[in-house]
Amino acid sequence: MKNRYGHNAQQDFKLSLTIAPVPPAKPGILAVFALTQTGYDEHMNMLVSHPLKFILASLAVAASLAVVLLAFDGWVRHSTDIFLSTVQSGIAWCL
Repeated sequence: MKNRYGHNAQQDFKLSLTIAPVPPAKPGILAVFALTQTGYDEHMNMLVSHPLKFILASLAVAASLAVVLLAFDGWVRHSTDIFLSTVQSGIAWCL
């Protein structure tokens, strides 16, 4: 007794558990970017290979943010004095 695939009926259960190999996909328009993707993956693997890089980068970002916030706080607190001193010296028109 043969099943619809031409195999014996006793083998049908065993064949249903096997996965047929998938033929390779045809290259599409994104195949143009395959080399770029490979390069990107290599660079990202190199970037994340050492955890100290993330710590140093986060410290640099935190330090930059602190400098910007301190400059903004200084401007908010002393902007009137800065402006009045420029008026007295005659260069207020530059601001």
